[in-house]
Amino acid sequence: MHDDEPLTVSRFLPPEYSFDVVIFDEASQVRTEDAINCVYRGKSLIVAGDQKQLPPTDFFGSAQDGEDGEYDEDEPARFESLLDQSKASGKIRSLSLRWHYRSRHEDLITFSNRRFYNDELITFPGALEHGDDVGVTFTK
Repeated sequence: MHDDEPLTVSRFLPPEYSFDVVIFDEASQVRTEDAINCVYRGKSLIVAGDQKQLPPTDFFGSAQDGEDGEYDEDEPARFESLLDQSKASGKIRSLSLRWHYRSRHEDLITFSNRRFYNDELITFPGALEHGDDVGVTFTK
């Protein structure tokens, strides 16, 4: 999701327009303040994401604002995501997805599965086991 997509709801839809369901995928990448305008318009909310993924940052936002690009020590390293806030509320039931099917080669998810997911992800071997564009290789 691009950073300003939730904001387009307020830009282009009248204030009284509402949704039956609002769905945020990759919610670990969405700041709550960017999503709230969509959340309040929905009768139901579905928030999907993974708290083990990188949190939202303002790294690119501050560079686009025309600043000199220098690192600001007072700037927070991370922001609370919509997923963090939703889970902390205790109001939204949490379900874990157990299957990982996106990697072209199973070895690409193996480390994360062991280190972060306690080997609980069900992974699938890729259609091709060998080839120039399959898996990870070391090139000196």
